[in-house]
Parts: sequence; structure tokens; C-alpha cells
Amino acid sequence: SGNVLTDGNGISVNIEESEEETELNYMEEKLRRWGEVGGELTLNESVTIFTPIIIHEDVEATIHLNGYNIINQTNSLEYGAGEAIIVYGNLTIEGEGIVEGSTRAVWARGAENDAVVNINGGTYIGCKEGYTGGGNSVIYASGDNVINIYGGTFEALEADKTSYADKTDGVYAALNVQDNHGTINVYGGTFVNFNPAAPGTEPAAWNADHPNGFVARHYKSEKVEDSDNYVVRDATIIVEQGKLNDILANLKKTTDAEVFLQLKEDVTPEKTIDVPAGKDVYLDLNGQTITIDPETLTPNSNGYHYAFIIREGGSLTIDGDGAVEATTPAPIMFYPAGDLVIENGTFIRHIPEGYNGNVGVLFVGTSSSVSVTINGGYFDGGYYNANAAEVEDILTGAISIDNATVSKDKIQAAIKNNVTVLFNKSSNKFRIYGGTFVGANPAWGDEGCMLPEALGLRPWSYYQGAFLEGQGYNKDSLVIPDVYTITKGTHEDGRPTYTVTYNK
Repeated sequence: SGNVLTDGNGISVNIEESEEETELNYMEEKLRRWGEVGGELTLNESVTIFTPIIIHEDVEATIHLNGYNIINQTNSLEYGAGEAIIVYGNLTIEGEGIVEGSTRAVWARGAENDAVVNINGGTYIGCKEGYTGGGNSVIYASGDNVINIYGGTFEALEADKTSYADKTDGVYAALNVQDNHGTINVYGGTFVNFNPAAPGTEPAAWNADHPNGFVARHYKSEKVEDSDNYVVRDATIIVEQGKLNDILANLKKTTDAEVFLQLKEDVTPEKTIDVPAGKDVYLDLNGQTITIDPETLTPNSNGYHYAFIIREGGSLTIDGDGAVEATTPAPIMFYPAGDLVIENGTFIRHIPEGYNGNVGVLFVGTSSSVSVTINGGYFDGGYYNANAAEVEDILTGAISIDNATVSKDKIQAAIKNNVTVLFNKSSNKFRIYGGTFVGANPAWGDEGCMLPEALGLRPWSYYQGAFLEGQGYNKDSLVIPDVYTITKGTHEDGRPTYTVTYNK
């Protein structure tokens, strides 16, 4: 008779004492049964295995290496035989220790393409001497399965002799995905003889779609001095009050094409936030506020105050649940000579009560080569001409243009002004896929030019076209593409709001 191992999940494994390698079989079998049921497991000794440990489908499992190792000692370099761990479910690996396979160390191989592996430390070794398999690696994601790497060391012992003509022969393949399938996101770690930002293990089409390689957005791969190793780190620059202008001035000096900024606290810039040519800047508002105050902000040579300028050849992406607020009508919020993307945030211009002067636009249009994309956010130009209040009633036929309370000319002027204070499109490619807009409906088009002629609402000055993807002009009625939903609401001061939803 043998010893019986009972774990916390109620699984009993019979161990035959007559086997010479009882202790070895005991640990290997324990790992195998753990892979069937999941839960947390902490190693208290190293384990040598001869077939892969399988994390089964629909299993949630976490292993704490705890300073110990899992090593597949098989000499087989065959498909599916030399791996240390194969994952069909979900696996998290924590702590320090070695995971080593003769081919791969970890393979995300979910049959339903729903396997997820999270790696938070450890050393991963594969591709041992004699390995010649094409398209392989120490860490491998096939199908549409996902591997997230937050830390650890990754080393291929032999070069990957690839069959792809457009790959670099002899790459030490720490990471690899299955052609245009599989996802590996790298947020940290050390990679031996391998740059995860320029992996050289994927076909040209994959590389074209992944300009940062396997490295996640806002992270950076850096070569270790006097070696061929690379370390991935968080590339975000934390912005404190008084530091923003220095950071912006240094952007031109850095060789980094991508720059990631995150606000630590509220800031009031003394100069325009100027994105230079050749730089892709990502700004995370992080719940903070950028206050644009003409009393503090230096105007340009023509006397204009700009919150943001994106230079030609540069780009700016803004995200985060924060705000950009102009304290007076004077500042223009965005001058996009380069591309602009807004994912989230609140953008408001405050207009003093009783003010009757000119109000600048939130977005100044520039050249036709520039794109402005709004995917979300809240936009309030601080202005509203109430003569446009009956537009929806006229569009729906609730009232006729002849029965409106104000003249057609005044409604037309109100429409044009309400739209323009938010967007001065000029010749940009300007597309809206989400967000809430105060005072004007993006479906009206630039200066109201998408409104139908038949109802007499179309302003006399219009020229640029639609803000919605796929929207075309119809002389008889306002047409909103089927992929859009636009919901009307009311601001606390009574102005109308329009929330855009794009249903891909």
C-alpha cells in the first residue's frame, strides 16, 4: 500500500512507495492535480518533471514559486512535450524561482482562445541545446490567448532558427506569438539577448501593426549597458506643479518618439502646452485639473492664448478623468497642426456672467492632413445662443420653421455660432465617436452644414462637412448613421447637451 496525499481541495492521490522516485512522483502528481482543479499553491521544494504541467480549461490557478524551481527534464524537443507549463485556463505565477522547459517554459494554448497567463516574477528558460524549432520561444501565446508579463527574467538558451523569410535568423526567442494571433503584453522584466520592443520573431505584417512590439503602451524597453539584454520599465513622466514647462521644453531634446505624461496634481501652465514635431505625447489627466488662465499664460506673438498646440508631425492623446478649464473667454483650447485624440476628460471654458464679447473656439481647424478624433469626454464652450432652442422640434416636425418663435435667419446664426464655439473644423479630418457636448449636436455638422435645406435651417455660411463617421448630407432630413446614438439632455443651467454613442 502507499501513502495518500490529500490536498485542501479534497483531491486524493495514491503514491506507490515501491517506486524508487516516490518523492519526485509525489510532487509532480501534486502539481498535475493542482492543474486540474486550480486554487493557490506554494512550492516548498523544487520539482523535476518529465511531461508538462497542464492548467486545464476553466481552471483559475496561482502558483507561488517561493524560491523553488519547476524544470522539465525531458530531452524531447517535440511540440507539446518539452514545455514546463501549458495553460488552457487562467494562471498567475508569483515570486522568484525557475520555470524551465526544453522547448518552452510557458505556453498559453486555450482551445477556446480564453487562456490568460499573468507572470509577476521568476526566471524562465527554454530553447535548450539542440532545439531547432521554427517560430518557438520561451514564452509563447497561440490562438487568441493572452500572456501579461509584469516582471521576471526570460532567456532562450539557443537561437530560434525561424522559417519566416522576413524574420531575423538567429534571434534569441524569449517571446513569440502565433503569427497575427496571440497577445503578449510586457509591463516589466529582463530579456536576455532579446528586445521585446523590436522582437524580430514576427512577420512583417505583425510588426507593422505593433510598432512597440510586445511592450505595452506607456512602457519602454531599454538596452542594459555593456550587454545584449533589455529591461522594460514604466516610461510615464509624473508632472508636478511648476514642472510642466520644464518637461515640455525637454521634449525636443529627448530621443524618445513616445512620451507619457501623468499629472500628479493640479497645474496652471505659464506657457502653452506645446507638443513638438516628431513626438507622440500621451497625457493622463489622472483626476487633476489644468487651469488655463490668461493672467498666468504667456500669449503668442499675435497676442493669442493657446492651451495646447500640436506641431505638424507630432500628436497628442489625452485620457484620464480630469479637466482642462479656461478661466475666461480668451484662450483657444486646441490648435492642432498635428493629430489630436481625446479619450476622456472635461474641457470647459468659463464665461463671466453678463459677458458679451467674442468667445474663442475649443478647437481651431488647421490643415487637411491633420486628424482630430474624439472618443469620449465632456465639452462645454461656455456659450449658447438660445435662438437654436427649437431646432429639434423643427427637425422632428413638431413645429414648422414658419411657426418658430424667432426668425429663420436668427436660428441659422445661432446654429452656426453654437457649433463653431466647440469646433472650428476648417479642413481637418474631424471625427467624433463619443462624448457629451453642451449647446450643439455634432450631427448638425460643421457650422450646421449637415442640416437639411428643405427645412430652411441650413446656415448661409457652411463648407466643411460631417463630424460623424459615415454621415452623408441629405437635403430633405437630418440623417444620423445607424452606428450612432445621440441622446439629448439638459445642463443644470438649462442649456441642452448631446451625448454621442458609437456602436461599432
